[in-house]
Amino acid sequence: MAVLWNGSIDFADASLGFWFGESLSDDDSVRTTVAKIHEVVDAWLSGFRCGFRDMLPVFIRRKEIEPVFGDPPARHIARNTIELMPDYFDLTPAQQAVSLLHEMGHWAIGMTAPRDERDDLCSGGWNREENMCYRDVAAITDVDSRFRSGNPRTLAIAADRGSGHALGVALNNIDNYVCWMWNRFNDHQTAVMRLLPQGAKPLPRDEGKPKPSQDPRVGELPPDEVPDGPARRRRTGGKPIPDAGGGKGKPLGKGKPAA
Repeated sequence: MAVLWNGSIDFADASLGFWFGESLSDDDSVRTTVAKIHEVVDAWLSGFRCGFRDMLPVFIRRKEIEPVFGDPPARHIARNTIELMPDYFDLTPAQQAVSLLHEMGHWAIGMTAPRDERDDLCSGGWNREENMCYRDVAAITDVDSRFRSGNPRTLAIAADRGSGHALGVALNNIDNYVCWMWNRFNDHQTAVMRLLPQGAKPLPRDEGKPKPSQDPRVGELPPDEVPDGPARRRRTGGKPIPDAGGGKGKPLGKGKPAA
């Protein structure tokens, strides 16, 4: 369990441990913490599938006027409604995705579970410049960007040093989940981690057989002996060339032997 807690494919900052404390080593502690994370993430995902009312999708609407207080790019104003502010449309596509991911975390379980936590370990905020445990918004500029620092990481480091209070704040702080989800997405873009049953061996990699156009003999045969198809058209300027008898080309391997 502890190995999986700090496990990832390529990026260490994509592990659960990086955002909730890497020092968890006791299996029971890992199971308890993972159960709490699973409850939040499962409720979060259900919001994408069927909204937070179990029957209606989340209603997303655009606002033309800036809010009276603060300048967030988006906000959750009710359990099933997200508003996009004018500043939202100045963000990059990656920043927009992260903003929506954050707003979907509100109301995942209830009004304050999870939430934007405040703590003395954190700094900054959009409505009061103090103690908001937000992620570093400027850290993400494109899809390949990853979170590595900021308030969520500060909470994880404190938890790693043995602060149960910091772990509790991290487990209920929206942006600790957002940072983990986003980095995990980057970590899994081109690969998927698979766990084999105990004692099982991985299957040998299937390299596949070369396609006809990849056969090395194709480049050595005269045009009239290359079978009609993409490889032949490439060699003849896009036009099929019949053989001397006016029929189709000879089958591959029936002409001159390869050198």
